[in-house]
Amino acid sequence: MIIIECIKMAFSSIRTNKMRSFLTMLGIIIGITSVVLITSIGDTMQNSINDVFNKMGMNYLAVGVESKNDEVSKDTMKDEDKISDQMFDELQKLYPDEYKIYRADDLGKGRVTDKNNNYIDVDMTGVNEGFLEYARIKVVKGRMINSDDIEQERYTAMVSESFEKKYNGGDGIIGKPVSFITDSGENLVFYVVGVYRKARSENSSNTSSEIYVCDSVVRTIRNIKNKTFEYNIIVWNKDSQVKNHVKHAEEFFASKYKNNENWGVYVEDMNEFTDITNTIMKVLTIAFTVIAAISLLVGGIGVMNIMLVSVVERTREIGIRKAIGAKRKTILFQFVTEAVIICLIGGFIGILLGVGLSILTGVLAQYAIKIFFTAQSGELNIIVRPALKPVIVSLLTSTVIGIIFGYYPAKHAAKLNPIDALRFDG
Repeated sequence: MIIIECIKMAFSSIRTNKMRSFLTMLGIIIGITSVVLITSIGDTMQNSINDVFNKMGMNYLAVGVESKNDEVSKDTMKDEDKISDQMFDELQKLYPDEYKIYRADDLGKGRVTDKNNNYIDVDMTGVNEGFLEYARIKVVKGRMINSDDIEQERYTAMVSESFEKKYNGGDGIIGKPVSFITDSGENLVFYVVGVYRKARSENSSNTSSEIYVCDSVVRTIRNIKNKTFEYNIIVWNKDSQVKNHVKHAEEFFASKYKNNENWGVYVEDMNEFTDITNTIMKVLTIAFTVIAAISLLVGGIGVMNIMLVSVVERTREIGIRKAIGAKRKTILFQFVTEAVIICLIGGFIGILLGVGLSILTGVLAQYAIKIFFTAQSGELNIIVRPALKPVIVSLLTSTVIGIIFGYYPAKHAAKLNPIDALRFDG
């Protein structure tokens, strides 16, 4: 009953002094709005960045030759110091379910004659399964070049959607032969097995269509044997239960270069950039949230100030209540309750404003991306979903502020001498 009476008296006091109560809540409203808005935007940015990285595909290792001491110059690097095809083949055989090696060899520029005998400029590239996964190639018709094609050196090809439209207006190209004339005069015929769409953005200044063929075929045509690399990419299997993809690669190359005094191989997991970005976003979100929370401190001081004013204004009322038997803890509870309710009302308003502004910010951001970044609009999907955790924390914070900053004025009121309070003429 005491609680209900205290709550009724608190609302009665707030209604009596509407403007003053609102101005008191304003600091709490601004603080809670800022906290909800910043945490929602921070979480959204983190999710959006993760989404972009997932679409790009970060499941690959960057491996490259590096010097073991600062005195060695890259100019002194020999072919035997570089990473060879043979090493990559050994690594893949050692961990067949874990790695796919990236291979791409240029067959060259050339032309293809369409059904109207017009020339289409093309770039022909020999690729393997590792390249196709790294480049996030998506087949829209037919199939991908597979390991059987590569092992048996089949003259199979994958063409882009834009090439299909140029070649025959999109009137079906799967299974059809395409005659490719290189700039050096070679006439090569490949059979189309798939039409692809590339997830990784291509160079917009390149007007040629890109055709992918088996890397083994290109290497035979160009007589490429045991190629060496200063740098290459190893795609690791996302579905693999093995979590030591970095360790296995490091141990493998360390064994290969243990007798090389000057050169070794570094292994970098590109997926770590996702973790680093997430950490940075979390730190920034926390930092900005702490800054926004300062306004809650200001709001709390405002609550304390107005409650002290309220105690002075109601000194005679306190004296009368104490004279008729009200206990000190009852008076204390009454004013603490009033402070808490003021903060909770401010907190609810702040949460509603924070959620509303978060959603509005997301809508405006998505609209801006569609206007100013049309090419990337498909990859950048910003949907603001205010999390439940900041909302609950905001409500608890409002309650705690009410208790902390309302306690001193309430304690001051509870300690008043009833005789002095009745004599008070404020």
